Amino acid sequence: MFELNIRFQLAALIFVAVILFDFLRSKKIPTVANKKFRVVIICTVINLFCDITTVYTITHMDTVPDTVNKIAHRALYISIAAVVQSFYKYICALDSDKGTENKIVSALCNLPFAAAVASALFLKIYFVCDNEKYAYSQGAAVVAMFFFVGILLLIIISTTVRIRIPAENKIMILCGVGIWITVCIIQYFVPNLLLTGLGISVMLLLVYLAFENPGEYTDHQTGCYNRFAFDSVLNEKMHSEKPFDIISVVIDELDAVITRFGYAESHRLMKEMADFLTSLSSKNVYVYRDDCFAFFSDNEGTTETVCCAIRKRLGGTWVLQGMPVAVSAHADVLRFPDFAHNCAEVNDILKYAGEHVESGKLVNVIDKKCADGFKHETELVALLKNAVENDGFDVYYQPIYNLEEEKFTAAEALVRLNDTGSFGQVSPDEFIPVAEKNGLMTDIDSIVLKKVCRFISGNRINELGIKYVEINLSGVQIVNSNLPDDILSALSEHNVPAHFLNFEMPETVESSEHTTVNIHRIRSGGSGFSLEDFGKVGSGLSKISDSGFDVIKLDKSLVQPSLDRSNKKAGIILESLIGMIRQLGIGVAAEGVENEEMANELIADGVNYLQGYYYSRPLSEGKFLEFIKQHNMKGT
Repeated sequence: MFELNIRFQLAALIFVAVILFDFLRSKKIPTVANKKFRVVIICTVINLFCDITTVYTITHMDTVPDTVNKIAHRALYISIAAVVQSFYKYICALDSDKGTENKIVSALCNLPFAAAVASALFLKIYFVCDNEKYAYSQGAAVVAMFFFVGILLLIIISTTVRIRIPAENKIMILCGVGIWITVCIIQYFVPNLLLTGLGISVMLLLVYLAFENPGEYTDHQTGCYNRFAFDSVLNEKMHSEKPFDIISVVIDELDAVITRFGYAESHRLMKEMADFLTSLSSKNVYVYRDDCFAFFSDNEGTTETVCCAIRKRLGGTWVLQGMPVAVSAHADVLRFPDFAHNCAEVNDILKYAGEHVESGKLVNVIDKKCADGFKHETELVALLKNAVENDGFDVYYQPIYNLEEEKFTAAEALVRLNDTGSFGQVSPDEFIPVAEKNGLMTDIDSIVLKKVCRFISGNRINELGIKYVEINLSGVQIVNSNLPDDILSALSEHNVPAHFLNFEMPETVESSEHTTVNIHRIRSGGSGFSLEDFGKVGSGLSKISDSGFDVIKLDKSLVQPSLDRSNKKAGIILESLIGMIRQLGIGVAAEGVENEEMANELIADGVNYLQGYYYSRPLSEGKFLEFIKQHNMKGT
């Protein structure tokens, strides 16, 4: 009887037991790769059982029949090949580009496995005794098994390099395979060590940590799956070639809930929403964004039933801090592949639909109109990016009439797309919000700043009576800590005095420390500041008192109703507002002046500056210079 030594098998058993325990107790995303990994675990458990069995049979050769011993060893060799083959299939399932899988290549890769199994079943095997202390198997079956398994491992390495997965995950796979190849080489030359089971378990552990760790797929706040899990399942469902619905549920006012009730209550609301959606669907629910859930439905009838329940629930109230609260939320339904054809399009069109849903609509089924709007915006984003990269913007100038000096002493710089090709004319009111949403406004603002400085320095506009040019700042740029330095750099590059620039900040921009600091630094440098669109969305009186603007520009939505003779209250409000602003020592400009009657009324109310189509539309650089030369030389 030989020494029974299963220390390596026990170590492997511990690794596999830990993986198996964690795997079985955790939720699993329904992907092919996840199912393939289960097969890998099963094959590994069988291999470990066979490994321990062969250790026993070979160390008890005197009592175990030779036939039984050989059968146990042949089963071990087959299980080793099965582990490696199942691992190869798992690696293939991880490929994010499954649509290009070559079936012929896949079939050819089965040949080494078949050869390894055939070798284990039919080739010669015998047992060697080492100084009556160790015993191990040898023979053509052993050599052939290691040879064909080695081919499989090389195929796995080649496949790992080729498939589309993150580089760090590829490294984990290659490390695991490298460890197992090293173990196989040691096992071959030192056959009494019996390391193959331990090598397999270490490889399995590395891959589990890289791909199957449930923490990577779970949102711990709600217990649902996260966005990474959603994208994994979506990518796989797209290649199934079967239509399905994606239902996303957005809590529109989550920020307002946080502001009013705090983070703890917002987390409880998300958990309650998650539980509700989970109860509706037999499928898994995913946290799609911080304020959004999503899940899949493979049947239109099921989708309709679920949407009815969602509509009813979202129309009700939620209990926050012990009181019933109506929380604005809605659901978007996207049928794949009707209006989207890949993961990126799905994510983008769901985001677009959520931003453009009709107010009060609880369930929004994405239709052709929505899809066309999304397509139009996508093309517009591409057009804007191209314009940023290839100098695709022009700056037009709208003259501003100074009532005290009775001539045009300023102009507002307005950005225009200079060549839209077949896209058609695009209004700034359309492309500026899109640019802001897609992070392009900082680049556009920088382009306008440089073009305005170049225009000022190249045309001696001060000699024409123009004292400054107004430049609009987006909400994104006004809080950028680099803004004062960027302005100083542009002024210095074109040798333009700072007082030639006056910057306009939208009334809608939230007051913040960054905003205050930037305004102070820009004003200290010599440039002026105006508050534009005053009265467009609400009262900006707090901004007037806090920030020290040079000019307040009244929006036309405030000006025009007050000039209606039948609306005397609006007229009184406007006149009082103008008087109050002027008492603060701040200039008042009125935008949207369209006719002589409006101009006269505003002059009587005490404004300082007038701007609008009555005086001039925005003009290109050349036409603006001609206009100013003509009117400032002759008067108006």
